[in-house]
Amino acid sequence: MTYTTSFHNGKEVSRPHNKRDKSYVKAQKHIDENGRFEVWKDVPLGLAYQNIFGDALKEYNAKQSRTDRKIKSYLQHIKNDKQKAPVYECIFQVGNEKIKPDFETSRKILKEFATGFEQRNPNFKVVGIYFHADELGSTGKGGTPHVHLDYVPVGTNFKKGLRVQNSVKKALENMGYFDKLSGKKVIETGQAQWCKSEREALTDICKRHGLTIENPKRPTAEYESSKMMRIARDKNLELSRREAVIKDKEQTAEMNLDISKFILEKLNGLKNLNQLKNLVNDLAVTNKKLKSENQTLKEIHAVIQKLVKAKNWAALERAFSPERRPEKNTDIER
Repeated sequence: MTYTTSFHNGKEVSRPHNKRDKSYVKAQKHIDENGRFEVWKDVPLGLAYQNIFGDALKEYNAKQSRTDRKIKSYLQHIKNDKQKAPVYECIFQVGNEKIKPDFETSRKILKEFATGFEQRNPNFKVVGIYFHADELGSTGKGGTPHVHLDYVPVGTNFKKGLRVQNSVKKALENMGYFDKLSGKKVIETGQAQWCKSEREALTDICKRHGLTIENPKRPTAEYESSKMMRIARDKNLELSRREAVIKDKEQTAEMNLDISKFILEKLNGLKNLNQLKNLVNDLAVTNKKLKSENQTLKEIHAVIQKLVKAKNWAALERAFSPERRPEKNTDIER
């Protein structure tokens, strides 16, 4: 019997999903609450950043004569950078919903691959490894066991800024993966070469466990359909998160508005209430703005769901321009 393997890389990471946060899982219908999952490694990101970048940050700040040029938190500094992500993620599995190895064989292979990840990739510091065998497939039955592996890319020998920085491209170059050029044109990125190498490593481990692996190239139309499904799914997830954040802010604003109105009513007979009145007005404006933003997100969400249901990939492609397109489960270059 032959099996397939799957290895995807991206920057959309959900720690509550990976760790199986109870409040998060309850809202995810595809997760069996009684299913099996294991946390093999889980390092808080703040602690990881301190261990990885702490010394370099101290050195950088010590050289700055101006206070405004010092970086208080490198983690927050990266979060504010729209071109980077604080943590990246690989998702890998053996087999698919129709044909897959037995549970223990899958688990052993995935754990061996995950355990050796940092040895193969010394500039990708692993901060989380999560084994999931509790997700339901498209038929409602058991899905394919897989692993989410979260890592921080660490580039070294920078001449500007910190000598050690979060950088996928530099980390790949430090490990020997450079873009291949034909003249000035990039014909294969370092990222693509690295992903190919990791897929080969996963295949080699499978073979050592007695499995035969074949990964036939899918037709372009099938690949694009699958790709756009992933993009649409990730966009929906992103919009859902943003809606939840805005809803929380909206509720907080409404609460603050109610409190301010109550205080204003109680102090209405007193003088010098201009400051409090201005606060009430500001909160009312903020509340109105949040409601408007939330409504816009809901409308976008509804349009995406309609396009996915209609399999209108061309429209989805236009909707996700390169600068806005989610990168999860795609070979990204940063």
